[in-house]
Amino acid sequence: MCPEGVDVYFDNVGGEMLDTVLLHLAKRARVLLCGEMSQYDLPDPSQHYGLKNTFRLVLASARMEGFIPPDHVDRYEAIFGELGRLFMTGAVRHRPHVVAGMEQVASALQLLLTGGNQGKLMVQVSDDPWDGVSG
Repeated sequence: MCPEGVDVYFDNVGGEMLDTVLLHLAKRARVLLCGEMSQYDLPDPSQHYGLKNTFRLVLASARMEGFIPPDHVDRYEAIFGELGRLFMTGAVRHRPHVVAGMEQVASALQLLLTGGNQGKLMVQVSDDPWDGVSG
């Protein structure tokens, strides 16, 4: 799928997935770390997956750094404008996965942590879209 290697990887999973991608980095690749979903619900912190393939960053002259949205607040308007344009043209699609009812929050979170959701996971707490909105 990436015969010349991975140029840019945005990681929100961590663990074994990130370690596998490190094996396939292209020269001067960039790896952005935003989360570590695979490690969040471990029953014992000693089970945390330790990366084994970090030397691949050296071999590829690659860079790995953290990414948090508040660091880019000055670019929000441009980012959301471009994302809106891409969404409206169909270049980016939204696949919602809705779980109905506040009583389903725990099971929805479990879906999220196990990868059982099939799109953007949301919990619907009301049939009225304006419920709780004041104005």
